Amino acid sequence: LKFLLEVVQIDAMWVAAMMLVKQAYDALTDPVVGVLSDHTNTRFGRRRPWIVSAVLPLLVAWVAMWSRPPFIAPDAHALLAAYFMAVMLLYSTCNTCCAVPFQSLVPDVAPSYRDRTTVVMFGQTFMLISAMASTFLWALLLTLFPPTETQVARGERYNYALGYGVAALATGLFTFVSTLAGISPVSERPGDPTAQRPALRAVLHSLWSGAKGLLAFPPFLAVSSLHILSNLGTS
Repeated sequence: LKFLLEVVQIDAMWVAAMMLVKQAYDALTDPVVGVLSDHTNTRFGRRRPWIVSAVLPLLVAWVAMWSRPPFIAPDAHALLAAYFMAVMLLYSTCNTCCAVPFQSLVPDVAPSYRDRTTVVMFGQTFMLISAMASTFLWALLLTLFPPTETQVARGERYNYALGYGVAALATGLFTFVSTLAGISPVSERPGDPTAQRPALRAVLHSLWSGAKGLLAFPPFLAVSSLHILSNLGTS
């Protein structure tokens, strides 16, 4: 939000609408990619083709999402909003195609409940460590570059536009390398060679059945309500 509001200087109304569209889009694409990856059957496995094909576009979209386009005028708020909306949806699509199959590898790595709990625990631990290191790196890179004369005239102390781009490139490259390194030694369970990709109607029916099951599960409703209220309070 800070990048879009203060660096790109898009109107707050546009930014709020963009965030709403992105969240709604993620809610639709995540289960669809999950169903499709379940029914993918290649000699490389079910999950790995999704991850490998999405991780490079994910890197490009991530860097573009934190870089102000030089070919759009700074005062063209509608064009800037449309550009970043398209980039955000591209990033969300690539991230879903990478993250959902990646998380789905856990049962292949750890078939028992105890093993799955251990894998998830270590995964969450390293994710927390990476988030803390990434926060420090972003803060360092955002204040590393001196401002241009135009930025000095606006009262800016640092070249945030350049800092955001460099920080995005550094963290994106780390994600790219670590993702490919993480899946390379994993052996997936073989899929069913006779399985066929389901029709669109079957996919929609599966999603609808799953949604009804979740809405009838009280712990899910409780956790979801707390999550929504937490996000509303933070916003």
